[in-house]
Amino acid sequence: MGHGRPDDEWHRPAVKTHRYNRGQSAQNCRQIARFRLMALATDKRMKRYLHHWQIVGALPPLLVFCSCSLFDTDKSRSWHAFRSSGEAAILKEDWSGAKTSFQSALKEVESLPDESMRVAISLKDLSSVCLHEDDNKLADRLSNRALQLLDRPALAGTDPNTLFTQRELGQALINLGDYYFKRVKDFDQALLLYSKAEAIFEGLVRHHETSSVNCIAGYHLACSLTGAGRAYAALQKEKEATQVYGKALDPELLPAIPEVARRQLVLAYAELPQLAPAEAADYAKRCSVSIGDKQVPEDISHQHLARARQLIRLEQLVSARQELLEAQSIAERLTQPNRHLAEILQTLGILYIKQMDFVEAESILLRAVPIFEKTNTGDPRPLGDCLFTLGTMYLRAGKPEKAEAIALRRRNLWLEANGPDDVDTIKANIFVGEVYFQGKKFDQAGKYYGEAADALHKSPHPDLRLMARADTGVAATLVHKGNYAEAKPILEKALEYWRGHYQSDPKSADVTEALYSQVKQHLGISSRVSTPFVPNQPNP
Repeated sequence: MGHGRPDDEWHRPAVKTHRYNRGQSAQNCRQIARFRLMALATDKRMKRYLHHWQIVGALPPLLVFCSCSLFDTDKSRSWHAFRSSGEAAILKEDWSGAKTSFQSALKEVESLPDESMRVAISLKDLSSVCLHEDDNKLADRLSNRALQLLDRPALAGTDPNTLFTQRELGQALINLGDYYFKRVKDFDQALLLYSKAEAIFEGLVRHHETSSVNCIAGYHLACSLTGAGRAYAALQKEKEATQVYGKALDPELLPAIPEVARRQLVLAYAELPQLAPAEAADYAKRCSVSIGDKQVPEDISHQHLARARQLIRLEQLVSARQELLEAQSIAERLTQPNRHLAEILQTLGILYIKQMDFVEAESILLRAVPIFEKTNTGDPRPLGDCLFTLGTMYLRAGKPEKAEAIALRRRNLWLEANGPDDVDTIKANIFVGEVYFQGKKFDQAGKYYGEAADALHKSPHPDLRLMARADTGVAATLVHKGNYAEAKPILEKALEYWRGHYQSDPKSADVTEALYSQVKQHLGISSRVSTPFVPNQPNP
């Protein structure tokens, strides 16, 4: 389906806290309490966890031994919590709540030494709120102050926090440039902002060759070049605009720009008033983009779907939704039932889940499931993936009882197709265990975690990452029953794997470590305050 294997991902452990920020509304206090749980996340993983923790009571706390004092002595961790609360408020378009949370986050770290990057991010966050309040001058000052904290606009370092900060600030500059270009009509100021963003993202692309960095940096590099080109055109400087668009053709930069962003560049280049059609066609060819070709409707719909999936990976959800609605409109007119339409509906469901719109997600996914059933070709994966997305949606919505039947059906689908020892059946069993654990049905959770673990342990070539996850699930059910001594050796074996492969799945490794800390505390081996085990709430 092009979305990876989302059931491979686990949440980090949560920490229960009841300390609220005085002066906040009750709703904001609950948000801050929930998002203090995110203080264990690093800057690099911050965004991935944001949407996961917004559901009140979505994940049952297990063995909560930690008090709020864990966070009171660490302002940088409180910064994470306040910032997450602000981002949650933005999702609800609560700009006043977002501003209050971001100001609190800034206050936590601005007096601390060596916290310039977090200060810069908080300034950027406040800048984004200012744009929505039409205070563009303050937004500009805040963004410039944030840039000054970083010394060098195009950083060549490899520190993950630095990469995160550079990317965040670059996006803020593009947003500010868009504001000046589209609403203020100050094209000179817009050009200055786009150019600053271009310097950041060009530096990231040139100095960081990993696909995850380049994919996002390349996309925003194209956005900044597109903005600068249009600003030059608005200033009637077509020669300079042409030169800006030409930067994207640099052989070191072009491969990092995803197809959806290259198409955006081509369309902007074609808008230049004095441009000959042949020049536009040549630019499109050099960007490896086809424009103006006569295509059948289904091909056009497939292209919209492909671009939407790219945009979802880049977290450009508004643009992705537009592409998906275009694809759906075309696919609805095709001969039915049509699997392509089901794929579009499933992807729309994923997008709505990311936007926390569970009502719309449920409606669209329940429509997709029967289409996959009717167009079944013997391959269980399309239907299985859609069932997984639906089950994930119910978990995110805090409805594990509805997820149970979906998870079991998906598990039985793989069991009938490939048998109990197949890796997809094992993953499905782990997911069923996670669903039951979230529903506080610990005996059933242990049964399916155990089935997955047994299959892996008897395999001649097991997936050790899955084995560590399954064993951790088994141990969690033992801990819930008070069998700490029995859980301890199981967790130690899992930790042996994670110590050598932490980077392959840091969230799962942290879950195992947190549970092991609980076990040691209860067995009197350690007095360290531990955090509770929380099962996976995977990405759709």
